Amino acid sequence: MTTTSHPAGPESQEPKTGIVRRLDVGTAPIRELRFVPAIECILEGGSLALATDVVAQLVEYDVAPLPVMRPGIAGLGRVEGRLVVSLAPGRKAPLSGPRRTKGVLLQLAAESETAWALEVQSVVSFVEAAVRAGSENPLEPWLSRAVTRDERDVAWLDAAELVRLMTRIGEPTGDSRA
Repeated sequence: MTTTSHPAGPESQEPKTGIVRRLDVGTAPIRELRFVPAIECILEGGSLALATDVVAQLVEYDVAPLPVMRPGIAGLGRVEGRLVVSLAPGRKAPLSGPRRTKGVLLQLAAESETAWALEVQSVVSFVEAAVRAGSENPLEPWLSRAVTRDERDVAWLDAAELVRLMTRIGEPTGDSRA
């Protein structure tokens, strides 16, 4: 782990691998950024922020892995009778066997029979965060860097983009928007 110093407070530990990676981001003054309500979650690869407008519910559910899965998909589960595709971006290897997990059930603009949930270890708090200009990650276009009102640097997950990329059959999950 690398130690990084943040302008607003004490040193923190940030992993070098997983979904949280230090990106060279823009340095616009904090007063010029557009903040949105978000939840800060702990995932296997670190912590990230997720806009509250895509959060339908915090849930606990059973998930079973599939024999062949695209990276980032942890398996299938059921929440209140609906099929749920369980997402675990950044997970290095699929977990074997059925298991119980916590997740954020996503509320996306496109309605379908299938629901999507982001697996989390815990939800830490409600925050306000702003995505930094120029912080897009070309390898994982659903992941950017953001800053919280208290000037902490956090990973930002674009849930709609992640689901869009996961539903593209036969294409890699990297940036295919070119």
